[in-house]
Amino acid sequence: MKKVFNAVVFALVAYLVADRALLHVQGRDGDTISCGQGASQIEFDALGKGFSQAAARSQGDAFR
Repeated sequence: MKKVFNAVVFALVAYLVADRALLHVQGRDGDTISCGQGASQIEFDALGKGFSQAAARSQGDAFR
């Protein structure tokens, strides 16, 4: 019975680690594009609100 319990715990931990790694890989690919697009959008919005180019760039960098 103890061997079955250990096998179930090991399988659960392996599943959770693999799932987390998969989510990390998928998230990294999407974050790079969306982060850059979001920073550009923040910079564009700041320019529209009357901020200087340097201030808008700073806000975009802060978003990244």
